[in-house]
Amino acid sequence: AHNAALLQWGVSADDMGSSVLGYEVAVWEWEGGLSSGDDRPAVWSERSTRRSTSAGPLLPSTRYVARVRCTSRAGSGPWSKESEMFETLPALPARLAPPEAASAGPTEARLSWSFDDDCMRPTKSSAPLESRRPTRYSVRV
Repeated sequence: AHNAALLQWGVSADDMGSSVLGYEVAVWEWEGGLSSGDDRPAVWSERSTRRSTSAGPLLPSTRYVARVRCTSRAGSGPWSKESEMFETLPALPARLAPPEAASAGPTEARLSWSFDDDCMRPTKSSAPLESRRPTRYSVRV
């Protein structure tokens, strides 16, 4: 999915004296990293019996970190260290401006179009809008 992240992790070295029954995975917005006592709520979480999952939907152009912990009959283990920071892709345009004929010949036509000025959804990226997406496309048909 466009605004999701594939998360994968290895087998836990500490099974808390009981067989691992599953995993709890959570994603937080990255704010310079998490501390072990951080109690901010996760923006996404899931319980799984597999060692991979697709986390989402997540906001476009947003930085995140993830953690995972084992669950067993003894309860939930401690959270792992946070993952490396990852960033989701920019938002897709809601609509394009009408196409314009750039050139035409006997064997080809070239069309171009641009984003409608109001088409981009707001994001949390600090980069200027113009630097995050192309403003013009063209194609030969």
